[in-house]
Amino acid sequence: MMSILDGLMDDKNLALLRKLEKVHTIKIEVVNNTSEYRCCSRKSNSTIYVPKSDICADSFTHELLHIYLRFKEIFVGANLKSSVRGVKGLSKIYSDGLLEHIGNCLDHLMMLPIYLELGCDRSKFIIDYHKNKCTNHELEKIKRNWKKRFTYNSKMIDFYLGKYFAIKACPNLDFDYSDSLEGLSKIDKRLFLINEKLVNNWLQVDIDSQNIEDGFRTIVRNYVYDMESWIKLKRIR
Repeated sequence: MMSILDGLMDDKNLALLRKLEKVHTIKIEVVNNTSEYRCCSRKSNSTIYVPKSDICADSFTHELLHIYLRFKEIFVGANLKSSVRGVKGLSKIYSDGLLEHIGNCLDHLMMLPIYLELGCDRSKFIIDYHKNKCTNHELEKIKRNWKKRFTYNSKMIDFYLGKYFAIKACPNLDFDYSDSLEGLSKIDKRLFLINEKLVNNWLQVDIDSQNIEDGFRTIVRNYVYDMESWIKLKRIR
C-alpha cells in the first residue's frame, strides 16, 4: 500500500492533501476492474477510489480538488439539483444524470486553473480527454429530433444541455468547438444564451470570497428563473 501511496503523492499535491487532512478525513481505496478515479464525500469525510491499473498523482490531485471545493463550501451541483427539483416543469428536461453532469462540469471549470497552477498534466485532468465532446453526428441528431411540429423533445433538450456543458468544461485545447457552439446556438438561441450566462457568471466567482455561498446561490437562482421562463408556454414531451 505504501508504494501505491508514494505513486499518488508528489510535490504538486502533498501540501494540498495536508491542508485538507486538517479539517477532512480522507480515505483511499484501491479498486480493480476500473480505470476511473472517483470520489465519494459525505460531510467532512471522503473516500477516493483509485484504479489499481493506473496509479497517477495528477489524477489523484483531480479528486483532491473536488474535496477542496467542499472545503471551500462550494456545493453548486447540489444547489442546482434542489433548485431545479423545486420548479414544476423543469424536471421534464433535467434528468438526474444531467444535473450530476452539469454540477461536475461547473466544478471542473473552477478546478482546472488550480490543477494547472499546481503543475499537473492537462491531459490527465479527465479520463476522456481525447474524446470530442460534440461531434457533427451528435449535433445533427439534436437538430433532427429537437421538436415535432410544436412539441419539444425533452430527451433532446437534456442531450443538448449535456453537450453544451461538456464542451464548456473540455480541457483539451486541440478541439475547436466553435462550429458546435454555433450549431447549438442556431437550434435555440435563447436557450444557448441562458446557459452561456450561467457559465460566464460562474467563471467570475472568486473561490476565496467570504461570500462565495451567496454568490453561487444567486447565480443558480437566476439560472433556474431564466430556464423556468424559457420553458413557459412550451409543449414538452
